[in-house]
Amino acid sequence: MLKDVVQHNENSIKIINTGSMGRYIGPKRRLRISKEDLVTILQKDDPNNPPSTTLFSQETQDLVKDFDMGSCVLEYRGEGMVGQLSLTLVGWRGANTLRAYTAAADTVHYLRLLGADYTKHDKNKFQKSETKTETAEGEAADMDAQTDGNQPNAAGDSEESSLVTDR
Repeated sequence: MLKDVVQHNENSIKIINTGSMGRYIGPKRRLRISKEDLVTILQKDDPNNPPSTTLFSQETQDLVKDFDMGSCVLEYRGEGMVGQLSLTLVGWRGANTLRAYTAAADTVHYLRLLGADYTKHDKNKFQKSETKTETAEGEAADMDAQTDGNQPNAAGDSEESSLVTDR
């Protein structure tokens, strides 16, 4: 029913987020996955290279085997870093892939809640600035070194200087 409403109105309205419609999505479009599989999905979040279903547990592979391609709800219920955890995420079932649609900040948050490695996503905004400064300083030093080699020295020993004096 929800799919029909969206398809019939796709030219007249723009749907930005259907998160509040989660309660209307039936069990045929929901996948309950293990903690390990959810961590895999969250850590392998490159949209150009989503995780293959072969990376998941046999249980999840069996769940998605006959699951139609398209949007889905990924659910996790179990232990987290702070006790019982219940996560519901928007997902996409591709031909041979399964991925979650989460913002980078949310991905870090979910991985922290699950007690998983999030260092790939955890960026220090000040460290990036320092790296840019170091790179800029290094490039300036390289430019100075190149420039110094092309300019005549104080004694006028360069060939260009000699040519001017010989005339």
